[in-house]
Parts: sequence; structure tokens; C-alpha cells
Amino acid sequence: MEELAEAQKRTEERLDRLETVVAELAEAQKRTEQILQGLIRRVDRMDEKLGRLVGESLERRYREHAFAYFGMVMRRIRVVSLQDVFADIEERLSEAELTDLLSLDVLVRGQVQQLAQKPEVWLAIEVSAVVDRGDVERAQRRAALLRKAGLITIPVAAGEEVTEGARLLAQRENVMLLQDGQRLLWDEALAAAVTA
Repeated sequence: MEELAEAQKRTEERLDRLETVVAELAEAQKRTEQILQGLIRRVDRMDEKLGRLVGESLERRYREHAFAYFGMVMRRIRVVSLQDVFADIEERLSEAELTDLLSLDVLVRGQVQQLAQKPEVWLAIEVSAVVDRGDVERAQRRAALLRKAGLITIPVAAGEEVTEGARLLAQRENVMLLQDGQRLLWDEALAAAVTA
């Protein structure tokens, strides 16, 4: 009986030590999860900042190399500051519309080569590392504002990658896509802009 009682006591001591170890492990797990959540938030913030930097770099590239991207379909290409045309369009748009238009990433104008009359056409370009539906919608909306102000305008969403949702919306709304320098839906977007 004494041996059984002694074995029982040792078992209880081991269980007490095991409970302590399990409690310590649970506390360590909790701290690890807190640290991991903090790292996830930090990486998310870094990812957002990196996305903004890539977007700004792409905007600069499209501004500086507009002819490289559009020279095969347009001539006399110029990147235009919205400030340069603001006085001409502000009478035709509301304050809210003008405010929206001020956020346009890049504005380009030039003459379309494939049309006999070679009209001056404007490109309202929204730039993002990954073009999504929101980019396509913004390009469409801001191009519509420029058309309302009297400019023949093609909406363009440009970036390194394009989501499938963005691609489908661009096809449906006649928005040109510029994916990693490749022009997509140019003919459709041009036809919709000149008949609008």
C-alpha cells in the first residue's frame, strides 16, 4: 500500500509539473500569436507602402515614356498637366466632378493615326501595380468627365498586372488596358470614344 501511495504521490507531482509546463506553453503560444499578429500588421503596412511606391513609379514611367506606349497609335503625343486645361473645363463641370478629376494619374493627348481626320484624342490614365475593377471604374468615370467637358477621351487603366474582374469590366465598358506596356482593347475603346 505504501508503495502504491508513493507512486500516486510521484504521479501527482509529475501531473503538477506537467500542468505548469502546459500553462507556460500556453502563455508562450499566446505571446507568439501576439508577436505574429504584430508582424502581420507591419507586413501589411509595408505592402501598402510598397504598392504606393510601385504605383508612383509606374505613373512616372507612363508620363516620361508616353510615346513608347502610345506612339504606334498616336502622334504628337504630349503629357498634359490638368492645370493646363483646367480653365477650359471648369465651367462645364461641377466642383465635385472637378475634384474627382484632379485625382487622375496621367493625362495624355495626341492625334489618332488610324482615323482619316486624325482627331485629337485624350487619354485618361489610371495607373496601379495591379489593375483591378476600381481602377477601370475610375478611368471610365474620369474619362466621362473629360468627355462632358468637350474632349474626346479614352479611358485607360494601366499596370503590370490585371485582375480577371478588371479585364471583364474593361471589355464591357470599352476601357483600354495597358498591361506591362502591351495595349489591349485599343480599337474598342477608340471606337466608343469617337462615337460618344
